[in-house]
Amino acid sequence: MQGSINIKDASGTVLYNLIPDVETGTEFESFVGTNTINNEKVFIYPNPTSDFVSIKTDNIQKINVYNSLGQLVIERQVNQDFTQIDFTKLNKGVYFISIIKDNSVINKKVIYKD
Repeated sequence: MQGSINIKDASGTVLYNLIPDVETGTEFESFVGTNTINNEKVFIYPNPTSDFVSIKTDNIQKINVYNSLGQLVIERQVNQDFTQIDFTKLNKGVYFISIIKDNSVINKKVIYKD
């Protein structure tokens, strides 16, 4: 689609396809090479954030955070049900969190602002 932006991980897998929409703002479609869990209970708060984001769900194995250019900016092995991500060393903006658990991926958008 013309005008869309793909956010990819380091292996080239498309995580998000950002599609501008004049009436409703930017829409985010999620695409992942492994199983995506759409009905999984994942709590990410606060969002938007001004410092830390807390993530709670069962069996988190790994967290990857990507900036709006698709660059991996945070990578963390977790192996628990709760973790916090520190955004204070990053630039303000939109970030994409990939939560890897049980060989599946859950993708979420987080806004880091003042």
